[in-house]
Amino acid sequence: MNIDSIESAKKLDECLRKIPEIGPLHISLEEVWKVSENHPSGNRIFPSVLDIHLNVARLNIEIASIARRINADMKEPTDLNCLTDPIDLKNRLDLFGDSTAFVLRYRALWDKIMGVVVLLLDPKKYQNFCGAKSRKKCFCKFLENKGGSWPSYAKGVSETIQTFDDRFRTAEAHGSGRIRKMAFNRISSKSNPLEDLLWATNSLNDQMLIFERIFKYLAEQGA
Repeated sequence: MNIDSIESAKKLDECLRKIPEIGPLHISLEEVWKVSENHPSGNRIFPSVLDIHLNVARLNIEIASIARRINADMKEPTDLNCLTDPIDLKNRLDLFGDSTAFVLRYRALWDKIMGVVVLLLDPKKYQNFCGAKSRKKCFCKFLENKGGSWPSYAKGVSETIQTFDDRFRTAEAHGSGRIRKMAFNRISSKSNPLEDLLWATNSLNDQMLIFERIFKYLAEQGA
């Protein structure tokens, strides 16, 4: 895939939006390309945002797959047992794979998002951010120095990341895992342990809407 012009960026965006499982994508790659052409960060903005764009697209596919499995669980016989039914075991493994991928991809996305914010505001600080032991702490300190409403924004991002880490990411990346226990239990209308996972998409969607407005404004200003 060679994205070397605004036309190819636009074509990729259009193709992505034709995949039904992906759902809405808020960022316009055409606008991001326009912004990146004259931005002080040079060619860093576009590939960084493209990476986010593709990961959000893939995350949406995983969300759709998880939702389909949840709905199927509610319709299938409740006496299915993955210990004795290979088909049910395969379904549980698929749900486990999609859910685990969701957790790790979602958390990585926030590091990428923070990086784009740093690139937009002060490209010279980007390498320092990337090399920080804790990117979240570095990001918060960076925006505290910017003043205005930035410290409040940084606090919101930090709290979102911390909550997700506490609920899911730390267990999946460094422990024995929490998703495994959820995925291999049957889901019913009264008990949906994976519902707690999907709340996180709201925060990510809000962030994508912020990026949509930022890049639209910068593109219109000829940044």
